[in-house]
Amino acid sequence: VGDPVLISTDEVSRLASPVNRYGFPPGEGHSSEEQRGPYHYVYATVTKVHFGENAQYYTVMRADTGTSQRADDEWMEPLKTARGEAAARRAATHFEDSHDNVENDSNHSHDPLYILFV
Repeated sequence: VGDPVLISTDEVSRLASPVNRYGFPPGEGHSSEEQRGPYHYVYATVTKVHFGENAQYYTVMRADTGTSQRADDEWMEPLKTARGEAAARRAATHFEDSHDNVENDSNHSHDPLYILFV
């Protein structure tokens, strides 16, 4: 419980940048292996371990959406390096397309989720 992991998913939040099995988004990583896709993982934290009848499974908190979901061993990857963990955590809250994520509402002008870097 509390361990950071990567979970494989086809549903990556629009606010997140997907990462590879080493935790790196496209264009990051030092070795060629760290720079290779596929990029379909998201940073999460294990919140509970369950012992089912046939197998162990987990509840994880996704960093990109803040939601809890079930995760099975075959869809999870441990984070292998501190650099990969930091990159995955950063990517989980990275704006993918800032123009599509911003509402033109002055009430959000100071909300950090709406700050754009152009």
